[in-house]
Amino acid sequence: MWPKWRRSVKPGSLRRRLYRRVGAAFAVLLVLLGTLALRYADTASERAFDHLLSAAALTLAGSLRLEGEAIRADIPAAAFAMLAQAPDDRVFYRLIGDDGRTLTGYPDLPVPPAVGRDPAAAQFASLTYKGWPVRLVAIRRLLTVGEKPRWATVLVAQTLEQRRAFAWEMGSYAVLGLVLLAGVAAGILALAVREALRPVAGLKEVLADRDPSDFTPLRQPVPEEIQPLQWALNNLLARFEASLTDTRSFLADATHQVRTPLASVIAQTEITLRDASDAQREQLQRILRNARAAARIANQLLADATISNRLELAPRGPVILARLCADVLNDRAAATEATALRLYVADDASADAAIIGDSDALADALRNLIDNALKYGPPEGPVDITVQAAAGAVSITVRDYGPGLAPEDRPRVLRRFARGSRR
Repeated sequence: MWPKWRRSVKPGSLRRRLYRRVGAAFAVLLVLLGTLALRYADTASERAFDHLLSAAALTLAGSLRLEGEAIRADIPAAAFAMLAQAPDDRVFYRLIGDDGRTLTGYPDLPVPPAVGRDPAAAQFASLTYKGWPVRLVAIRRLLTVGEKPRWATVLVAQTLEQRRAFAWEMGSYAVLGLVLLAGVAAGILALAVREALRPVAGLKEVLADRDPSDFTPLRQPVPEEIQPLQWALNNLLARFEASLTDTRSFLADATHQVRTPLASVIAQTEITLRDASDAQREQLQRILRNARAAARIANQLLADATISNRLELAPRGPVILARLCADVLNDRAAATEATALRLYVADDASADAAIIGDSDALADALRNLIDNALKYGPPEGPVDITVQAAAGAVSITVRDYGPGLAPEDRPRVLRRFARGSRR
């Protein structure tokens, strides 16, 4: 037996809930991937431009030479041709001898503090120079005169506009790719959720198309996750069928067990009244009134249960209301000769107007209206029944010419088993 589901479940659309939860997880993943893509673009741009900056500095360092005790430099054009790929950037350089004097370039270009710690490595730094954020590289070159080593320092700095633009371009393409991927993934997600929920919609369609009297178990193939729901529906159908079977049996037994004794009591009381004395007549009339009231209530209860049962189970089809009224009036007129029953059909459209329903239940409702009209209207009648179709709707009106309901009775006569007082 399947375990009972005890956890409280919030109402709402399962489809929207899946979209929200999966969409939220996917949005977090998309933001994370976008952040990583932008970081990678910044890093890649930084490395690429650092390589160019380092190559320019090495070219400058290669131009250094010794002339006697002096360090000379012939600035090659190739040193800055590499950096010319970024025309919007400004380039600053400085060549420094081992005595700290500037050989050429910008004398106030600062030297990074880390220069000299590792003579063989290029040292990079990010700083502000002349109000510009720049990226600076420092390279040391060893020059030898005899046995005396001479160290020269090369500084090259470049503003950041081009590398930022390059990083933004790379990051934009990466984010655009992620957005396109997100759109494709959202479409795939929508299709996947739709297909995943299709078995539930299939069960709904099967139940909606079923005849009200069909309680056979559902045999539709469903995924494992939907099988507990199908099992619960089959169990509910079985219990509902058993309950309806018990109800039908009860109605059949109650019809015989209640109506027969009450009819017998009423008949015996009426017979006894004929020969009763004046003292006994009042008590017998009280018994007769109570028995008739009990019979009326029992008939109403049985009729209400029977009609409710029919409304749930009886097959429905098109019912032509004018023909239904004619059949009911023909049956009722045979039993009621003293009161005139008149049927009016407004026009040809009203004569052919039909609704979908249970003809027996509609006939019972019409008989009840006619019985009330006969009971509370003048004995000689008439009672008029009108069928009229208008504005896409069709109506049946039953009218008697009695005094009508008292104002104080109108609110309560719509309750079950309530009756108005005679006027």
